[in-house]
Amino acid sequence: MTITILLLIFRFNPYEAIPISKISVFIGAIISYILNLGLKHPNREAIVIDYNICLITIPTILFGTIIGVTFINVLPSYITLLLMTFVLISLTITTFRKAFRLSQQEKEKEKKIEKILELKQSSITELNSDEFNNNSNKKL
Repeated sequence: MTITILLLIFRFNPYEAIPISKISVFIGAIISYILNLGLKHPNREAIVIDYNICLITIPTILFGTIIGVTFINVLPSYITLLLMTFVLISLTITTFRKAFRLSQQEKEKEKKIEKILELKQSSITELNSDEFNNNSNKKL
């Protein structure tokens, strides 16, 4: 999103916008790391930062950065912009599909919970009416 703002609002070209975006993300990550460094995990005896995830993601991020730097140096800026647009659109579509799928799953869970609550309510009502009938019969 930072790249888009730099390109559209501030009229940077991709050769300027991408490094500025990387610097801003890097600074944000450092600040976030410093703020979370001393925090403890709420559910277990551990710190909040999971360094195993860093071991998995950092190499792939570096590989993507190397590919991106190679593309930006070899390809003209309009092709770079088209590639970034394609990636952005495909990621947006993927995100919306996942959001829709999760929404459908949540709706199904809500329906199941409503059915369970209805069954419980009807069984409670039946028990109460049976108990009332038994008490009425005893009084007669």
